[in-house]
Amino acid sequence: MSTAELVRELHVPESFKTKTVDDKKVEEWNKSARQILKDLKVNGPLNAQILASVAELEGHEEWLATETYQLARDILFSAHPDIEAVKVVLESHVKPLFLSNPHPQLNLATGRTLPRTAGGPMASQDYYDEQTWKKHPGVANVVSWCIRQIPAESYEQVWHLLIPPVMTFLDDYQAPYKLRGVTLVSELLKSVPASLLKRTGIGHLLMTSLNRVIMNLHDPTSPRLIRLTVPVTLRLIDLTTVPDSTERFDQLCQLLGENIIGGAWMYAPHEQETIEASLDVLPLIVGSLGIGAARYMKALIPQCIHCVTPNELRPSPHSLNVAALRALLSIIRECQPRIYRWKGEIIEGVGKYWVSICDAEEKKGDNKLEQGLVKEIFESLSKTCPTVLDNEYARLLQTEPSALRVVLVS
Repeated sequence: MSTAELVRELHVPESFKTKTVDDKKVEEWNKSARQILKDLKVNGPLNAQILASVAELEGHEEWLATETYQLARDILFSAHPDIEAVKVVLESHVKPLFLSNPHPQLNLATGRTLPRTAGGPMASQDYYDEQTWKKHPGVANVVSWCIRQIPAESYEQVWHLLIPPVMTFLDDYQAPYKLRGVTLVSELLKSVPASLLKRTGIGHLLMTSLNRVIMNLHDPTSPRLIRLTVPVTLRLIDLTTVPDSTERFDQLCQLLGENIIGGAWMYAPHEQETIEASLDVLPLIVGSLGIGAARYMKALIPQCIHCVTPNELRPSPHSLNVAALRALLSIIRECQPRIYRWKGEIIEGVGKYWVSICDAEEKKGDNKLEQGLVKEIFESLSKTCPTVLDNEYARLLQTEPSALRVVLVS
């Protein structure tokens, strides 16, 4: 077969969106795809059409066999495309798929934000009609590959081609596509110049969209979205704001106060996996805010204590307890000047948790991780509030000496 025929055979069927490698047709397609990839590898130089087709297979998809992915990755690794090849891939093989759904907040000719939403307030409804790009399961992999090939100094040349598909994924109404969008933004922020984000207004648009993604609750993907989106949001804030500026502080406060506390904790309080995900990323946010996180201690500390408080009617999974302890430890360390008034609640809550761990008859496994975290919490608290050593800790040792000695005595 000619190269053009091989490329056509390599096309990923639309039906694969909902299939896995266990499906017989998918398995046969993967086998055929691997042979085509081997033929393309020995057929000479790779043009933009071949690069785009092979790039569709460089990703961790449910329908993509590991062997197929590895072969595609090896071919692309040896290609060494220049920015012109990447530009052709974006212009000829990515852009046409998104033309039927232009993003209402983007100028497609420049990649800048529009002063007002194109089509008016209801434009977003039309935006979700006729989503041609969803008929191509591998298009996100192509965009991802293109991002990873662009040097920092070359983003200007392809900005108008790159941003529309990235924003389309990020702003989609379906959570799996949002997830891919966040991944694409994460890759973008590794090398894109901060000045370009600010000058084109895309930094602000990304921030708005990422905040919406975190608020995508009551979905099986919500925990993954939170864990992935918060670090990306923090990276964006670092890139587009000045250290110690009011703008940076306000954006961090929105992330913690509105998205985590006022979002996940307010509207999904009984969804343990979502709460656990929010606690997993809390040390990152608290670390960025520093002492500024003290304004939220009335919400932060009670939530952490609540998650480790023994409750027979609501047994907490081990991973949730560990996440809460780590979050609490980061709050104690970052908010030392304000922690004194919370010492009693922390000591009581963490002490009861540790005693319950030691007393649980079914607790036969290793509790070294919990023990280490509880010990660190008590040690950090004693450094911030030295009086607890002779007062609260001494009284605790009198009530539960066997259980608490290991975490209170150095």
